[in-house]
Amino acid sequence: MQMFRIAVGSCSAAAITASQICLAEEPTTVKVNPVSAARKQSVNDGMLQPINTAPDNSPAHLIGAVLYFRHGSRVPLHVLPIGKTEWPESMLHSPTEEHATIKLVGLNGEPWNGSFLDNRHLSLVLPGGAGSGQLTKQGMQDALILGKRIKQRYSSIIGPVFDENVFVRTTNMRRTVETARGVLTGMFGSNKEPITILTDLNHKTEFLYPNPYSCKLLKEIYHNVSTRWKLEGHGRPMIDTIANIFNVDKSEPKWWEQIPVVQLHNDIAARRAHDKMVPPELTPSMLTEVSVLAPHLMTRMVEGSGLRLTVGELFNDLNTRISNLPNTSSSQKGTPRLHLMSCHDSSLIMVLAGLGHSQIAWPQYCSLLEFQIFESEKGNRYVRVLHDSAPQLNACGLKADSQGLYSAKEFQARLSQVAYSAADRAHACNL
Repeated sequence: MQMFRIAVGSCSAAAITASQICLAEEPTTVKVNPVSAARKQSVNDGMLQPINTAPDNSPAHLIGAVLYFRHGSRVPLHVLPIGKTEWPESMLHSPTEEHATIKLVGLNGEPWNGSFLDNRHLSLVLPGGAGSGQLTKQGMQDALILGKRIKQRYSSIIGPVFDENVFVRTTNMRRTVETARGVLTGMFGSNKEPITILTDLNHKTEFLYPNPYSCKLLKEIYHNVSTRWKLEGHGRPMIDTIANIFNVDKSEPKWWEQIPVVQLHNDIAARRAHDKMVPPELTPSMLTEVSVLAPHLMTRMVEGSGLRLTVGELFNDLNTRISNLPNTSSSQKGTPRLHLMSCHDSSLIMVLAGLGHSQIAWPQYCSLLEFQIFESEKGNRYVRVLHDSAPQLNACGLKADSQGLYSAKEFQARLSQVAYSAADRAHACNL
């Protein structure tokens, strides 16, 4: 693995609780996960053009950003019938005195009351003893590196310590909560007061990932698209190959539902992130094909008739956050400039699909999607979209300028065409 050196805040002499962080002032050497986004982001950072002049030919300034990032490395969510490997509890991340103090609350400040999805994941114990889907120690290192990168990029709009200029939200799963903790650690080091992180306590209404729990129509769309893809579409040859390897009986009703293409891809990524053996039954050509077909299937599921039901609420929220950003000269208190959203691979796929991308590579661990908002001295606003530091030049059917900038007015108008309020989505789901 490639090695990076990072340095975060200094240690306080005060007593530190088990959920706080206090890292040494000396740089710390950490491993960069080969299937995390850190290396790609680092390469693209060097090619990223700074924004100094707006398309209206007046000076431009960054006034805010909304960031969506995938969690760090984790153990698998499922147990595959081939290539058994051990996932001991000792490899899992656990908050210690070296990790930031956080306070997880509901969207309206309600006390955190547990996680339905985490309980379901933890009920599946992997070989070796780890609960499925949990963040690993390597995953926390992924998050620390991402936090350092975010702090460096947005130093012009945030201070050296956490304050009201930063908003943090996460899905209600331990791996995203702890990734948010790691990112905040990389950004701000140790903190005396707990940092409040918001989450939707009701898994049925969370919009930061494709969510069919509260929408029967969307569940039917996902099922129908997946079935057609596996039986008639691009996936059929690979489905037959995997069925043979997994010894699936094709005489059984709906046998194709036993072929977990996405889960297979995620299992392989988890193994590679933690130096585990990939099953020899999966040849290099098969691994390459799975890496292409898994995001193809996920993209087909969330686009088309299911797109607004999938990403509409997120786009509505994104539009609101862009609109509410204070202008360059404002000293307005209480309105964050940097919005951090800790989420999932499927989250980034659905946003990219909503932006009009049809060929999407599977987001790596700690992959980062950024919506940067600039304001010119003439008062015009612009948006730049970055995925792992690479400008997205054809988002929402628009053409960015040579700097990767879109008119915020035009960009937000296109988002509005897909956006849904919670009430509108609920109505559409019940039609």
